[in-house]
Amino acid sequence: MSTYLLALAVTAILLGPAVWIGFDLGLSAGSLSAVLLAMFVMLALPLIEVAWPTPAEAVPRRRIRMAAVPMLVVILTVALTAAGLVANREGATDARQENVVYSLDADTKQAQWASGAVPTSEWDQSLLSEPAVPLEDAFPWSAGRALWHGPAPAADLLPPAVTVLSDVTRGGTRELALRLSSGRDASTLGMWVDAGSATVRGATVAGRDVPTDRAQGKWAFGFRFHGAPAAGVEVRLQLDQHADGVAVRVADSTHDLGVVPGFTPPPGRVLVTPEVVVTRTLTLLSCGALTPRPAAKPNPVTARRKRPTVMRRARRPDYGIYLRS
Repeated sequence: MSTYLLALAVTAILLGPAVWIGFDLGLSAGSLSAVLLAMFVMLALPLIEVAWPTPAEAVPRRRIRMAAVPMLVVILTVALTAAGLVANREGATDARQENVVYSLDADTKQAQWASGAVPTSEWDQSLLSEPAVPLEDAFPWSAGRALWHGPAPAADLLPPAVTVLSDVTRGGTRELALRLSSGRDASTLGMWVDAGSATVRGATVAGRDVPTDRAQGKWAFGFRFHGAPAAGVEVRLQLDQHADGVAVRVADSTHDLGVVPGFTPPPGRVLVTPEVVVTRTLTLLSCGALTPRPAAKPNPVTARRKRPTVMRRARRPDYGIYLRS
């Protein structure tokens, strides 16, 4: 009996916080609350018999009561579920969660807000003023998924860096060893290879083989590495090159939207999975020539004086990197 009461008490203790947390986490946490509620009800049912014992001469009535209890539970479950679906239907109440991310193109100094969710509150509607379209340059991992977006002020953030460790060609296959790192201590790094410039035949990231048969929109290959060390991660690529240079898009990611000028958190709401992304494009050339790029356009939100663009070549004679600084 003591073990039974202990199990009932533990279930009751877990049920309360699970239901309370569910208000912030949303319906994704509803399964946990439902399981705990079912356990609590099943453990509590025997207490009915203890609280209201049945006389020996009332056996038929006892059978009816025993059959009525599960039927009552089923009816209550259906009724409460229907009431909950009606009360918590989409748009019935103001959203308590906001999901907005920020991306800065270090080459053009253009920035934008984006979200995969339809803007419903005044706060996110003020940021996401444009209809949903694919943003494969700003968020290369989105695989062409349409995102609601809007212009954002350009933050002064260092872009990710790529260092060429080796560059050789064997039997028509170019083999690159690169080190991808963040200039702002971001723990999430990513790299994507433009499908028009090369086909990736093999890839290794931080010593582990990565599948190369999962094309993502305009990218022939790509990955995101979470929990990267401060020194960055080593990337090895085997490429069939289709152009003079291999165009790669690199990005790093942090979570503090406070670095964005003028950012104000949503009042009375929870900002879920915020992200600050900085991207840039590098072209790895097989020869020493450097191809100029178009000049950066002024940011429509916060125009700021640009530093002059400086072209510099890599020191090794067998490859070149187009960089902006």
